[in-house]
Amino acid sequence: MATQPTLDPRLTGRGRQIWVRRVVGLVAVAVVLVVGTDLAFGGLDDSYRNLWPSSTPQLVVGIGLVVVGLVLMIAGAARSVAKDLDRSFIGLDAYLPRRGRAWARHQIAAGRAVVPERRDVVTVIAQQMRSEGNQVLVYSGLCCSYAGTLVDGPSLSNLVVFGVLIAWLGVLSVRALVWSARARRWLALHP
Repeated sequence: MATQPTLDPRLTGRGRQIWVRRVVGLVAVAVVLVVGTDLAFGGLDDSYRNLWPSSTPQLVVGIGLVVVGLVLMIAGAARSVAKDLDRSFIGLDAYLPRRGRAWARHQIAAGRAVVPERRDVVTVIAQQMRSEGNQVLVYSGLCCSYAGTLVDGPSLSNLVVFGVLIAWLGVLSVRALVWSARARRWLALHP
């Protein structure tokens, strides 16, 4: 197995820039989604009504789903940590241009051997791709937790956001499982 390559000290500043951009981007997307759905469905003036009346059993089921979702998310995160997987916010592939990342992922997906100069970087990318399969538990927990909030009297805006969330996390889950399987195959073929 290849050793972890060290990064050039000049790249640490670039890494910080990438980290800040990603955090700001994630926060901006979250704010736009929440405010946009509330404005689109009139949720900010508190005049929206639940689509069905809630009762105590629905509240208990909703809280139970939220708890199950949290347990799944914690289990997924613990599984990643227990397997000593590198889930750093900025991976080694972030320093590559988009074309370089696409090339490396294509080599891994096709099961091709790479030249020795690029082998360390492609191996690290394959290890990161392999670890993405563990995030399916986290995605499932997120869906289950959000479903729990919908059980106890959802509004139309919550149903729309839930539909988008299910579609997005479904795509992420399938992509993570496929990439994980391809990376495992590549790592087995090229030890």
